Amino acid sequence: MTDKFSKFGFKPTVYQNHLNLPISAGSVQYRISTLRSVFEQIEASQNTHRDLMIELDEQQQELTKNDESDENYDYSFNDELIDLEFNFYRVNRVSSVLSLYSYLENTLNRFCHQKQRQHDLSISVLDLSGNGIIRCKTYLEKFNLVNFSDPVCNGAWSNLINLNKLRNALAHAEGDLENSRHLDIKKVTKIKGLTLFGTTVMISRDYVTDTMEEVEKFLVHICKN
Repeated sequence: MTDKFSKFGFKPTVYQNHLNLPISAGSVQYRISTLRSVFEQIEASQNTHRDLMIELDEQQQELTKNDESDENYDYSFNDELIDLEFNFYRVNRVSSVLSLYSYLENTLNRFCHQKQRQHDLSISVLDLSGNGIIRCKTYLEKFNLVNFSDPVCNGAWSNLINLNKLRNALAHAEGDLENSRHLDIKKVTKIKGLTLFGTTVMISRDYVTDTMEEVEKFLVHICKN
């Protein structure tokens, strides 16, 4: 545990609950690396099986490409791929997105409390109206604690708002946009890494890893400035 912590710039002498550690660039990098590691290990655990199903399905297509009907085509491989996509990969990716957003929101709230103590501010982030990451942004801007107009923050914020909308759609409607007003169907296809299966949001592996990188870059940046 000590070695894992030390490479990110801090080194506890005894085991510490990471949720109690001060918010810093090092604590952010450590936590994101943990989320990324768990996600990738689970994702990789079924990749060999998926690759086999893809190979078998491609063989079926080649063997039956000259058939006048599809009565000899074995759809079981394709069906298993669809089942794998919905019941394994999507579950893992949804879980990772929800965990990542929870970490982002909690970290920003704790960062606001940390700054309140440092600057001896009488107003807490909880005293402001609104909620979530938007309330945190309002608080940090109100007291000039973070410059959200700089290139890093400005570039990341629109993606974090999309993450917020996706999180709400997943948390309240399991990503079925027919039953959610949090994320517009037309906008989904414009977000890199998100697609639709009917009205259900599908999440690519790259969306998860890219968003983890975006959250890490943003939080590390505000910790250092």
